[in-house]
Amino acid sequence: MHSSKLFKIIESLSNEDWKRLNRFVLGHEGVIEEVLNLFNYLSKYKKKLDSRQLNIHNAHQNICPKKTRKHFRNIMSRLTKVLEDYLRWNWLFQHKQEYDLCLLKALNNRGLYHLFDLKASQLNTKLKKSSSTDIWAQLQILTISHISFFSNNPIKSIKGGQLLMSLSKSLIHFTGNLSSFYRGVLEYYGEITNTDFSDDLKRLEQISNNEHSTDISATLNHLVLLNRNKVPQSFQYLYNRLTKEENKLSLEIRAAILTSLIHYAYEEYKSGSSNTANEILALNEYGITSGLLLVNQKINTTRFVNIVNAACACGRFDKAEEFIEQYNSLLEPGIRKETIQISSAQILFYQSDYSTVIDLLKDAYFHLFMHNMRVRWLLICAYFMEFRQEIEFMESMIRNYNGFIKTNKDKMSLSNFKASMNLSNVLRALLKDPSKDRLEKELNEADEIVFRFWIRNLDIF
Repeated sequence: MHSSKLFKIIESLSNEDWKRLNRFVLGHEGVIEEVLNLFNYLSKYKKKLDSRQLNIHNAHQNICPKKTRKHFRNIMSRLTKVLEDYLRWNWLFQHKQEYDLCLLKALNNRGLYHLFDLKASQLNTKLKKSSSTDIWAQLQILTISHISFFSNNPIKSIKGGQLLMSLSKSLIHFTGNLSSFYRGVLEYYGEITNTDFSDDLKRLEQISNNEHSTDISATLNHLVLLNRNKVPQSFQYLYNRLTKEENKLSLEIRAAILTSLIHYAYEEYKSGSSNTANEILALNEYGITSGLLLVNQKINTTRFVNIVNAACACGRFDKAEEFIEQYNSLLEPGIRKETIQISSAQILFYQSDYSTVIDLLKDAYFHLFMHNMRVRWLLICAYFMEFRQEIEFMESMIRNYNGFIKTNKDKMSLSNFKASMNLSNVLRALLKDPSKDRLEKELNEADEIVFRFWIRNLDIF
């Protein structure tokens, strides 16, 4: 049952959902006695979703032991359809404007035009207050105008020209801003996936809103400038816009802005700008607390480790430890322990406790390849700091490190492979010529390198 559609829906339900569901199921026309019994059975064991009691055989024996398995599966299907109806209703219930829009369509369909006009006027007033920052409010205004004009509503004979003008203006605003939004997203994904979207971008630019007369059009223009031209002013504008006025922007736009800001800040950080470490930390924490960076209330382990790394890079070891303590429960249970271990090792590394890092990681092996990769980065640097006077030993360690990187090249992005190889190249060069001039030369020649900020600040000369 754990792999069934029914179970997957059940698993996603919150305590609030269960409270609403009890009333919803009882009033649903598709609920017969056996469907209700199955619902009550699942409700009883909802806190034990991994229990052996939650399998098809046991559920079958509890609900209808004298009926066939096919009959029981039909009961499961009927309950699934009831729960799907609940999901539809609950989504509308939580999105008031969409809920009201459904009512407008129902009133129009029944020919209740006077009631439609009253409700449309009220909803339009609400939507116009947020339309300068929310493209979906613009779409809803467009939809209301469309329903009013393309129906038998008598208001068309009185205000037909006005309705059509409103419809045209709403269409221009919505399509223009949506095109600008897509341009910003395409610029971002084109870079990180090395995909050529130039033809699509040219077509979108022709219909984008270039007036920037409203908050949303100006915001989306900055999103395009940040991802296409790396404009620092656009970073600052969007950073302030997101963190100070986030509730006025739609979820999709907030997510796109946050992702673009983090990417820009990381690229600046990797190029040697330590100032962006604090911004990386602030943006990621905002993403976690707002839920924008969580998937099913869980945080990606690579992001978790990178946030700890950013905190360490700007000397906020207290913040790094606090982050691990506060947010480790958001990690998937199967990789939580190793993620905490490698995050803690990063703190020790940036505190220059290299011997402890070696003791902690030299025999470590983790489930995730990227964790094992990070172990290699940390160890080769820690060994360098502890044993750089022992040239033969370090040459051997670097050969082993390079062998691991080359063997696992197919498991890495091209960017990570180059950055990893450049790390060993720089360390090997410093073994032969431990001078600041040599370090600067190597860093200038390496477009991508692991731990650039740490290397740039090496205190070995």
